[in-house]
Amino acid sequence: MKFKTIFLIFNAVVLISFLFVFLAPLLILGMDYAGLFFTKNWFLAISFFAVLGAMNLFFAYNWRIFSLLEREDWPALSTYLSSLIFERARVSNRNVKVYVNALLLLSDLEGIAKLEALLRDKKPSVLRRNALLFGITKLLKGDFREAADFLAPYAGLKACDDPDWLLFDLAFARLVLKEWQNAYAILIGLIKGRSRLLRILCAYYLQLVAEKLPAADSQRALSASQTIKETSLKKLSRKAWEALCEEGMLDIKGVVLSKMVADAGAWLYEGKNANHS
Repeated sequence: MKFKTIFLIFNAVVLISFLFVFLAPLLILGMDYAGLFFTKNWFLAISFFAVLGAMNLFFAYNWRIFSLLEREDWPALSTYLSSLIFERARVSNRNVKVYVNALLLLSDLEGIAKLEALLRDKKPSVLRRNALLFGITKLLKGDFREAADFLAPYAGLKACDDPDWLLFDLAFARLVLKEWQNAYAILIGLIKGRSRLLRILCAYYLQLVAEKLPAADSQRALSASQTIKETSLKKLSRKAWEALCEEGMLDIKGVVLSKMVADAGAWLYEGKNANHS
């Protein structure tokens, strides 16, 4: 559906709802009661129009971005956001996220590095908030040392978006670098996280890294991995697993996760038929 159509439908639905709520007393109870109702609740009407006006201003303020996103015109979107961020200093979390995604679609890693340098110097809080996003770009580059060194200072910080996934990406970089103990310490800490997909991925990598660990840690890794596997198999059919994976890979994480998820799924359902539930 076109963005302009969504915008018009949203305004129409909101206005109709408002009219229904405020005209209902007049239609049902008559003018006298309606007059009393309006006298006592006039501030609600003002609040409503203030909120509606603010939302419409937000849409108008970002109309160009939404329009370019709708057209999937990534070069034009990248150019526009570059001017907003670098020339007009509109360095918001939303602008940064959209800009990095546009640059990734254009394979412009140099542009991402330039943005990172700007944020590190001028807006470290925005860089911290989006640390996972920038870490993923380094993983996609195949520079796992750079990715690990970048992500490590942000590990465990709740001010970052998706802090658990940031830790997982750090653990993955550590695994590729053969820093087994460091990777294990992160994965075993994430095994009780809220995301089921993340727990299964951690379980998969724990059983892989177990043979590289001292005996006690190896046993703990294998035990935790097996527990998650057994619990997941009881609750997840193959279809439910596929739906879980699809949901978990809707954003940029999916670019990095696709191979990991395929491998974890093969491990999880090894020896099971497709209809297992």
